Amino acid sequence: MRSALLLPLVFFGLHGQDTDAGSLIPHVQSAAPADARYEIVQSHLAATFTFKLDKYAGRVWELVHDAQGKLNWQVLPVLEGPKITNPAGVRFQIFTSGLAGQFTFLLDMTTGRAWLLTTFKDGNAWAPMAEVD
Repeated sequence: MRSALLLPLVFFGLHGQDTDAGSLIPHVQSAAPADARYEIVQSHLAATFTFKLDKYAGRVWELVHDAQGKLNWQVLPVLEGPKITNPAGVRFQIFTSGLAGQFTFLLDMTTGRAWLLTTFKDGNAWAPMAEVD
């Protein structure tokens, strides 16, 4: 049990660090206007959690390697997602936790509905979350 806990600590303790300074290397990105339609979001935990978000319509793509090993964007289905025909402005946001990839959410900021990034046998998708009173 002890070794099972140690491995993730070693991996996440060393992964993504500047070994000279011993600190995490922050992401570098240009400053996008608040009303920008598209955004790239990446978890601080792993590059495998890299998404392109259409903040107006709620479409999401994940960064994947194709059969030739090249990086490409692949659509991530949003199960029971809203059908938005004329998007008028920023409406969606992605939140990815700094603690674990399993806490990655897509939020409709207009309705409050949320979807959780979920892995199925045929790939990833955003699964709707139930609200409990």
